[in-house]
Amino acid sequence: MQLELKSRHQQILAFLHEFNQEEGFAPSIQEIGAAIGLKSTSSLRKYLQELEELGYIKRDPTKPRAIALTTVSPTEAEPFPQAIKEIPVLNNIAAGRPLLAQGQLIDIIPFPEKLVGNGDHFILKIQDNNIVEAKDILPGDYVIVSQQDYAENGDTIVTLLNDKVTIMHFYYEEKATVQLQPILGKVIGLFRQFI
Repeated sequence: MQLELKSRHQQILAFLHEFNQEEGFAPSIQEIGAAIGLKSTSSLRKYLQELEELGYIKRDPTKPRAIALTTVSPTEAEPFPQAIKEIPVLNNIAAGRPLLAQGQLIDIIPFPEKLVGNGDHFILKIQDNNIVEAKDILPGDYVIVSQQDYAENGDTIVTLLNDKVTIMHFYYEEKATVQLQPILGKVIGLFRQFI
């Protein structure tokens, strides 16, 4: 049975949005009940559970005020779309082999699609033996790469030079001699773990 948004749900959502805008944090169960005229905390908990099942809120049951809103406004018909893209994490890239060849895939990380956009992507874990000509990228970093075979001036790209993965800034001078190398993609993001 699919739950529907009832008027009580809408009252709770409206109060949650208003309270969160004014105070900067979520109200307590008692404050929600007082605001909408509902004395039964068990009924209120049931409504909150239903709102969570419908995707309008997220809660942490271990914390009393941990209610996160997943909609922009209380009148929004649908919760935020949660389009997730699973991006493969590669340990290395070998020349002449498919990008996702066996032994190269070390993990898959889900990312919100709105952060990476359309198209095919992969994440490359930078190794000590990778040639990195981009000064801000360090061994152990993970770069998010949009697969494409072209680059524009200033792009940071992933390419193979002499069968070695190379991360570099791409520059083209009009009168310079250019040796074309296979461009595997453009770096669109980076993350680094601090442990």
